Amino acid sequence: EPEKNKRKSCPHLLDIFVMEEGVEDLQQLAFNNCSSLRSIVLPKSIVSIGSRVCKNGTSLSDIYYGGTKFDWAKIKFSYNDEFSGVTIHYTEKQKYVGNIVSRTINLAATDENGTPISISINMVDGVTYNNKKHISSLGVAKKNTTNDVIITVSDNGLSSLGTLVFKYKNNKIEPQNESKRPSVVLSYKPKKGLEKDKKLILKMVNKELKKKPLNFDILPADLELASDISVVYDKENDKVKSVKVTIDGQVLKLNKSDYSIVVKDNMATLTGRRNYSGKVVVTVKTITK
Repeated sequence: EPEKNKRKSCPHLLDIFVMEEGVEDLQQLAFNNCSSLRSIVLPKSIVSIGSRVCKNGTSLSDIYYGGTKFDWAKIKFSYNDEFSGVTIHYTEKQKYVGNIVSRTINLAATDENGTPISISINMVDGVTYNNKKHISSLGVAKKNTTNDVIITVSDNGLSSLGTLVFKYKNNKIEPQNESKRPSVVLSYKPKKGLEKDKKLILKMVNKELKKKPLNFDILPADLELASDISVVYDKENDKVKSVKVTIDGQVLKLNKSDYSIVVKDNMATLTGRRNYSGKVVVTVKTITK
């Protein structure tokens, strides 16, 4: 692993550098003056990347990352534009990856110095249906929720005054009505003992944030990416009893509105609808009761 501030230059470093799985930090100035470096292979275990990693003379054009785009979005960067212009290649296949969208919310509220408050947010614009409620990556997951709505917030120090709170609407299934799109509203819960004037600032901020929900989409899960599909078929009554799929390690039971199916001999052609997409042909499990 490159050591922080110890490599003053490395012009003869090979054009590709591979970091081993298990390494968690890519340190500041790790590849300073590495003029020959064109590619870096980073493991999924990386959790933080220091500033100016490739300062001065690098030819870096490609990074090959061991995880998904969602995993990459969770990495803590000391400098947001660290790899501007570099192509990131994601190794792991995934169901769906939304784009990470940057949004800035300018508020009429001002801080204690009279400076207008703005909040910068990086947020994924789409997630994949998994029969759970989709919540922020900053939230606490429960049994019926999944933390896949990637959100990072830069708030001009508001987090020192209060705790960020997320309130969701329609965050389990993509509705047919556009006006009922999945969304999350941000607000700040004042810290205990906060001064009255600072509470007032948060109150004004929350009032405006309530008017500015952040929308995202819930995309159908792709049956073609399922690692296992189980179709139980009652041959005597010519009736499908159940359909279950395993996607990303999670077993999902499909509702009748989620698919159409044609059974012939011992095979079934399953086509996704509503919360599912894709078309697959599978062997059925026949029952004769």
